[in-house]
Amino acid sequence: MLNTDRQLKSEPNIAKILGAEKPTVASDSTLSRALQWLCPDELKALWGKLLHKIRRNKVYQSGTIGGYRVAAIDMTGTGHSEKLSCSLCHGNIHKVVFSYIIGADPHIFLGLEVQKPGEGETSAAQRLLQWIHQTVGNWIDIFAVDALYKAPFINAAIELGYHVVIRTEEVRLKIIEDAIGLFSQREPDITGVDPDRLYQYKIWDSYGFTTWTEVNVPLRVLQVEELHIKEGTISRYWIITTLQPQHADTLTVKEIAHCRWHIENNAFHNMKTYWHLNHTLCHQDNAFLNALWFRIIAYSLFMLFFFRHLFHLAAQLRVKKIMLVHLIPILERSLALPLHPT
Repeated sequence: MLNTDRQLKSEPNIAKILGAEKPTVASDSTLSRALQWLCPDELKALWGKLLHKIRRNKVYQSGTIGGYRVAAIDMTGTGHSEKLSCSLCHGNIHKVVFSYIIGADPHIFLGLEVQKPGEGETSAAQRLLQWIHQTVGNWIDIFAVDALYKAPFINAAIELGYHVVIRTEEVRLKIIEDAIGLFSQREPDITGVDPDRLYQYKIWDSYGFTTWTEVNVPLRVLQVEELHIKEGTISRYWIITTLQPQHADTLTVKEIAHCRWHIENNAFHNMKTYWHLNHTLCHQDNAFLNALWFRIIAYSLFMLFFFRHLFHLAAQLRVKKIMLVHLIPILERSLALPLHPT
């Protein structure tokens, strides 16, 4: 809003757009006070209703990866301040766990959960998982996470009817040690070159690992080796999943694990760089949570509007490699065009 105010200061219609008596917007401190009065659960419930409508409108009817609707869960730090703090702060920063649709567009947030001081990331993630299930049931099929998400999270997801895909480089895990021993005795199941011809890959794939005894079901492990064609470097990582071979083929599981990076490269990077996620608007509990919810709702509605109604333009931008965020100032200015007389 402040950015829009700066751009449209000379436009008389900003007052009509915002419903204000004069063409200006609230200061940070005024906005903080207003946000503190609002209950975050109201915004959370509002977004839950919007998710229901998105589901009814069959936005992801064909899935986002391999016919499945896939979301990532991860934590990022936000709201850094050297001077201010609140009961949700970890030192001088907030830690927030987000869930985000990955794979096909439109990318939107499913929800968020603040990590409370003294608790781990996966505890907040399990609360978020429960809220998503209570809100939209099993609309999401698979959650992609990193190696931090251990047996309690996997079991919680299984109990709710979800599948999990975990990308890891932790060689010391017993299940990974067993997989390395098994795969060293045979040739890879699949070899190939990625579509962008950046690297060659070898993939070993096997199901029925039971050595992760804390997990309630047998697991499937993929070992992936990638040779970077230009640099000549080799990387190796493993994918642990509850998806059985009849659920998803090897390349689909690999793509899901790869697309987990969307939550970091698309969501967190874009939100912090262009949507002011790092801006310390307020350090009061309710106000901070409300500011977060307003941000992810605004971001998600923008993505839904753009990819649902301007999909031809989206295709052109993708070909020309123009960032979507560059359209925001154009849309802001279009709001201040002279109103047609009635």
